[in-house]
Amino acid sequence: MKKIISCLAASFLLAACGNSSTNDKTSTNNTQPKLTETKLQINWTKAAKPGSNSFTMDLSNYEDASNFSVVPFMPSMNHGSYSEFLKIEKNSSTLQVEGLNFSMPGDWTVEVSFDSKGKRIRHKEEVFVTAPKEITAQFVREASLSWIKGPKAGTNSFKVILTGLEGYELSEVVPFMPSMGHGSYSENLKIKRVSADTFLVTGLYLSMRGEWDINLKLLNAGEEYLQTITVTAK
Repeated sequence: MKKIISCLAASFLLAACGNSSTNDKTSTNNTQPKLTETKLQINWTKAAKPGSNSFTMDLSNYEDASNFSVVPFMPSMNHGSYSEFLKIEKNSSTLQVEGLNFSMPGDWTVEVSFDSKGKRIRHKEEVFVTAPKEITAQFVREASLSWIKGPKAGTNSFKVILTGLEGYELSEVVPFMPSMGHGSYSENLKIKRVSADTFLVTGLYLSMRGEWDINLKLLNAGEEYLQTITVTAK
């Protein structure tokens, strides 16, 4: 009986050793190339802008470079941008990239990585994506005031003009005086839409001179947009 138990124990030990050896071999085969940070330079064909962009990069020191990856990322918004028509080619010692998409203006990073001499090479570069005025307007969301009467102590009237807020309704206009810590009741306040992007506000009462915050509340299908505009009542 003791001999049988000893044989079984030996079999288990051999099996365990065999599995350990197999696992070690598998682990060795899955070793990833070492990541190496480097400093290269992206040469933009034109100033980076929202939409499709292209650039070149000198890879004279990486003649065997392959398996390229180009990734744009916007840190302030914590998201990237999908490039549907991204094209990456290496001609001699030059990397050519076309169709790199930036979804909006602002500060971005572009990460270029590739394999070379058994290593994974990575270059990261910051880029500010600018936009022509006609494109910038697409991303502006704000309300502005055009005064008809005022701003002054007493009854005021003005227009609220919307930019990039199509479909929103002006639901509330609330004055508040930060220095005094109080608002002002407007008994005859009226709000009327006069065009697709303009509202007429009448009967806004400011109880005294000084700086006031005009708090605007706009709604669109449950989405709320708030904006405060500071004015000085005379």
